[in-house]
Amino acid sequence: MTFTRLTSETPEDFEAILTALRRDRLRNGVLLKYALAFPGHSQLVHLRRDDRTATLLRLDQKVSAYDVETYPEAEQIVFVVSDDPALTLSVCDAIARDMPCVFKLIGEADAEALSARFPLVRQRAYHSYSGIGPLTPNPDVTVETQVSRLPFALLAAQGHERNWVSRLVINAGAFAAVYRQGGQPVSACLAFAIDGPLFEIGGVYTLPEARGRGLARKTVATALAELCRRQRLARYQVEETNHASIRLAQSLGLRRYQVLTHYTAAATA
Repeated sequence: MTFTRLTSETPEDFEAILTALRRDRLRNGVLLKYALAFPGHSQLVHLRRDDRTATLLRLDQKVSAYDVETYPEAEQIVFVVSDDPALTLSVCDAIARDMPCVFKLIGEADAEALSARFPLVRQRAYHSYSGIGPLTPNPDVTVETQVSRLPFALLAAQGHERNWVSRLVINAGAFAAVYRQGGQPVSACLAFAIDGPLFEIGGVYTLPEARGRGLARKTVATALAELCRRQRLARYQVEETNHASIRLAQSLGLRRYQVLTHYTAAATA
């Protein structure tokens, strides 16, 4: 039996962990997303026992606007992607129990294992979809790659800050798919790089007065078609209670490949 432990404390180990995660970018997309976006505010631990692995990412809560707003009492955010509940327990050995925590897990078996150590309370879950079917760009939707053409007001409605979006478009090949009416943006989504060929589609928003006309479907379909043209891999994430977005993903032929469930754990000491 072979056992390997890597941490992101050294550049060599950090690169080795990224290499391991990139063997399955879709499965490990959430880890890659935060590790690469916040290298100074996240820590990685990667365990391998024979052909099984577990990877933990601990994120400073303060750098995630979503977590600051959603879990204001949390002092640490912990993501785990694991093949084995026993490895999950091992990779979580360093998590302090005297600090309120949020766990984000992709396996129910991991939650069951950790519940013996932490008082987990389920909060919500996010479904991840991927796969691009035989889609063509909608002729009424434009693909915008210039900052001056971005629909900042629509993207801001989904929490995407102007400077962040601008940097993505300038540096990472991000783009917006935009439906305009009378020259004004009324529906849009944003596609941005997570790592290498893996892109995320987010920021899907339609003005209230324009809803019910299938505009979101047109923008997302166009974004997917553009990613297909670029030979990129798409990731589309939606909260479990957002039934309209789930139906949209299904109608476009996307498949659900992962569920990321959030649990809070109060301090126990």
